[in-house]
Amino acid sequence: SRIVAGSSSSTTANLMSGRITASACVDGTGTVGFRKSFNFSSVVDNGVGQYTLNFTTACSHINYAYSGNSMKGDANNDGNAHLQLGGCNTTIQKFTTGFRARAKVATNNDYKDVEYFEVIVCQTD
Repeated sequence: SRIVAGSSSSTTANLMSGRITASACVDGTGTVGFRKSFNFSSVVDNGVGQYTLNFTTACSHINYAYSGNSMKGDANNDGNAHLQLGGCNTTIQKFTTGFRARAKVATNNDYKDVEYFEVIVCQTD
């Protein structure tokens, strides 16, 4: 099947090979969940500022690229929280089925629940 966006089109195979594999905007406070997502089945709250994101369709390997951004969950959203993907403490936690993420305050390194964080995943086969 073909997916058409404007004047461009892609096959499902194109999208799964080198284009966006998964993306999400996550609410990391209160009842954690997706604001919007593509190819993510769930987000798990592992404690303050710690999350697991699970893919709907697994990647074929763990050598995918990913990136993320967060906003501090305070009144001024001053960008003082940092998002780390794929590792927590000394272990790499990046799998074909998903990965761990954590948000920390830059000034004191404390874990912090963030109001928004976004991630994007790209995989080439």
